[in-house]
Amino acid sequence: MPDSGNSFTVTIPGTQAITVAWALNVAPILTQGTYNSSTVAGNTTFNFKGKFSDYNNKQTFRVYYNNALGTQVFYDFTFKKVKSLLTSSAYSVIFPNPPSINPERCKILSSNISFTNIPYSNPWEMPAISYGTVTTYEYLLPTGWSMNSTTSTGSNWITGTNNVTVTTDLSNGNGGQIQIRAVNSCATGLQKGEIYNIPVSRPAPDLYLSGIGYICSLANNLYSITNLPAGATVAWTVSPATGLVTLTQSSNQATVKRVTGANGTATLTASITDACGNNDILSKTISVANNLFQNSSYNYDGQQLPMQYLINSNYNNVCNLVTTTATIESNIGAPITWSKISSSQVVNWVQSGNSITFYLYSIGATAVFQATSSCGLSTQFAFKSVDCPDGGCNPSFTFFPNPMTSGKGKIIIHPNILPPNCIMGGSGGGQNEIRIFDNQGTLRASKTFLRGTKETSIDVSNFNPGIYNIQVSDGKKFVSKILIIN
Repeated sequence: MPDSGNSFTVTIPGTQAITVAWALNVAPILTQGTYNSSTVAGNTTFNFKGKFSDYNNKQTFRVYYNNALGTQVFYDFTFKKVKSLLTSSAYSVIFPNPPSINPERCKILSSNISFTNIPYSNPWEMPAISYGTVTTYEYLLPTGWSMNSTTSTGSNWITGTNNVTVTTDLSNGNGGQIQIRAVNSCATGLQKGEIYNIPVSRPAPDLYLSGIGYICSLANNLYSITNLPAGATVAWTVSPATGLVTLTQSSNQATVKRVTGANGTATLTASITDACGNNDILSKTISVANNLFQNSSYNYDGQQLPMQYLINSNYNNVCNLVTTTATIESNIGAPITWSKISSSQVVNWVQSGNSITFYLYSIGATAVFQATSSCGLSTQFAFKSVDCPDGGCNPSFTFFPNPMTSGKGKIIIHPNILPPNCIMGGSGGGQNEIRIFDNQGTLRASKTFLRGTKETSIDVSNFNPGIYNIQVSDGKKFVSKILIIN
């Protein structure tokens, strides 16, 4: 231990011992030379006192004595593990958890800081060595923060361990840091360890102005501020101030009501002042109008068409067995929910956002849907399945394996790829067939399949290595892909 007196007892095979501090690397401090010396049978036992310099490098006490032949010789007592923090090493790095602290501004919050105790070390050895454990540390906190019931002035280091809790004040620390250093507790006044920093930020609270962005009736709409800090105040305003909506405010809430017959756009603004004097502005645009359903469309035979309302049996034609997507919007942005009113057959349908997706699977089948928002109902939309001029679908398929090893057996074919295409065998008017041609155009294999077939196979074990063309047809259209056999 540096700066700590130590008494050493030594026995040598000789006489007339003399002890010195020897600067092989760093010299220790000899506080009392040889004393209490006694010789028995040619061996001398004695004491000396010394202490180590505050330097984590090896330090040596040298003892000179006369051996049995009367020749003066010496012996070095070298100490490599001196507990000093003077020189840092890879062993002395502090890795605090968390690596940064981000308490919200204008809140008094506590955070735990912990890390593994570091060892003492001697970086001058090759390789460097570590030993012992440092258990005392000092923390320099932002002004007004506290730890262990001690409040920081911004310059006073507060003693702690490797596991402490620090508490913020309301406002200080943003852009600053917490500093940590190791303390050598062997004696007072010894060198402290290297300083390590924990960055500090004091972000604004995550404020949000909640409430819907439209008013379509004379009902009251309630708006509020979420995550409002304690002690904060809110001042509400609306623009335009008159003629469109009325505003009633209470603490962090505001009530907005539509003026009868008014249409337009209002802007609601909340000016928030926290207990520390920080100011934040939040605003929301509110559409004020009667609800209108608009921009309705659906896909038919490769085209995107406007949807017709169900008036006097007015149907929207859709291709039989083809997936149809119908979409509608609210003029004021109100969320939309679709419902099926009726259908002549079981209809599989799903809603995503403002759209529905469905298909009808027999000529003349019908289905009726209606859109609903919190502001009202749309008129009904009716759809009827028809035989499209080009069949309404394009054949498609997948198969594996590809490439195929010659003589290995069958390829597996999936000829029925659903949305957004079709169920094969629906309206092509002919036979569903798979055909395989070689690179000379010779038909090598063929197979028919029924509408709705999900999987089938063809044996190609007798095919020679080469490139082949697979065609899948619904009797009117076909699609082809390349098969490679190695």
